[in-house]
Amino acid sequence: MSRDESTGDERLAPVSYLPGASGAVQGPASASDAIAAGPKPGWEFGEDETPPSPRVSRLAASPTAASPAGARVTVARFGAGARDSSDPDIDGSDEDADDLEDDETETRQAAEDRLLRRLRSKSLSMDEAYRLLTAEGAVGDDADAILSRFQRLGYLDDARLAEEIVRSHHERKGMGRALVEREMFRRGIDSAVIIETIAALPDDDAGAALELAEKRARSMRSLTSDVAERRLVGFLQRKGYNGSVARQAARSALGLR
Repeated sequence: MSRDESTGDERLAPVSYLPGASGAVQGPASASDAIAAGPKPGWEFGEDETPPSPRVSRLAASPTAASPAGARVTVARFGAGARDSSDPDIDGSDEDADDLEDDETETRQAAEDRLLRRLRSKSLSMDEAYRLLTAEGAVGDDADAILSRFQRLGYLDDARLAEEIVRSHHERKGMGRALVEREMFRRGIDSAVIIETIAALPDDDAGAALELAEKRARSMRSLTSDVAERRLVGFLQRKGYNGSVARQAARSALGLR
């Protein structure tokens, strides 16, 4: 639009005839057609434009509707694109299963090695061994299989462990039957094994308490009789002897009647 300088009226600018212009400009039917067709002759991409990759062009030229019957197409969640499910990168279920099996095998072997190292330095009950295996990731059938094999090999034996506790706590440390039994329960030894082992001990807590009291009384000669008796009774009770047995042993060891 321009203004007539003589009259001051506005007038329309003349329209130039455009050859080949008839109605609406005819463009590609869809974006896919445009991509598939590629740039027209003489066209050059600007600095800020990037030509479509051959893969995008190929996908655009082969729409889903034209896919062979039975072919499945997976559409990407983000962005445009489709991939045939026959692509080996999509279905890796077999590889995932193999990886999972390998991980389980490594976990089981690591747990077994850990248990073996612990047994080289310390005897364990079946319960303690099971707790160690589960803490290392070996559970269920894997843990049961390891325990059964170690038991057959003699690495795990609750009865033998119970005998070790008798020697260390009762014979060497002078602990009473009650305290020895408590230690076995703490270690998770099978209850049937505990009952059998305790029943086999000499039923002579009084004699064992007296022997222990006589050894301890030698270091209490400088104390008064009341103080020495009180300390000696407490010492024997901490060793697992009941009150009456401890008092009788203490008085006998101190020469009190």
